[in-house]
Amino acid sequence: MKKVIVTGGAGYVGSILLRRLLQNQYQVICLDNLRFGGNSLLDIWDHPHFTFYQVDLTNHHEVDRIFTNFLNYDAIIHLAAIVGDPACQ
Repeated sequence: MKKVIVTGGAGYVGSILLRRLLQNQYQVICLDNLRFGGNSLLDIWDHPHFTFYQVDLTNHHEVDRIFTNFLNYDAIIHLAAIVGDPACQ
């Protein structure tokens, strides 16, 4: 099973992407600080291939620890700090 790390997964674009990845049999690791809430994750919270970490990407020590736990990931998709309608189009 391919493993993908998504930063900013609780955001508008990220939450859609997480579902697509899970539907296509990826293991998904989501990093988000939940600054804008996490309601978008509630329906996938218990999915067996979904792992969530509430972390701010500026916390380098914690981010390094998470990445070390998942050394064999296939991709990182960075969506954190991309906000607003123009950026999401």
